[in-house]
Amino acid sequence: MRKTLILVILCALFSIGLNAQENISCYDTIINLQEVSVYAKQGLSTIKSNNKKGSIHVRGKGKTSLVTKIDVDKNTSYNLDGIEFFFNYQWQGFDGEGFYIKPLILTSKNGKPDSDYLNNQILYFVSKEINEVIHIDLSELDIKINGISSFFIGIEFVDADGQSNFEDFNVTMVPIKKELNTSFIKGSCPKCTFSPFDLDEKNGLSLKYILYYKE
Repeated sequence: MRKTLILVILCALFSIGLNAQENISCYDTIINLQEVSVYAKQGLSTIKSNNKKGSIHVRGKGKTSLVTKIDVDKNTSYNLDGIEFFFNYQWQGFDGEGFYIKPLILTSKNGKPDSDYLNNQILYFVSKEINEVIHIDLSELDIKINGISSFFIGIEFVDADGQSNFEDFNVTMVPIKKELNTSFIKGSCPKCTFSPFDLDEKNGLSLKYILYYKE
């Protein structure tokens, strides 16, 4: 399937005018992400998006949150160890510039994203040195998923540093045939809520991801 680029223009949803320093001042820690290789044979199991239908590069204009639903066995306990997201990084800025992101792991309520499992004040900085895969270590956060049939994972784009533009950061998603309301998107305004994010009126979208866990 030929790769396609979708530009999501939702300017009315996004707050603008805050610089990076103002926007990240409420966070306790900023972690600079590095290239990491993780293998399931290291005692970890994985849940992966279905990537058989090709990929689509999605970019949003402004600060936004994008999440995808994961269906799991409610009789199994999932101790989350790490999560990987994929992207097409076309930014050509200077060294040291890049993007501040926050991983999202949300409960599901009536099929929509709800409360946050993390509730931590940690940001992750993605520089131009990171190539195509973002690996976020969750092993120290003690996140346990059990007794539920689904939850949401995703990314909040908090701010950009230097001459970086959110439009240059293209998240990789995969189409889901004949299944809607798998992914949701939300702007950063105080009254913004999550809305379904589908490919068209019949087909949905999912973030491309790998979730690592121990039972």
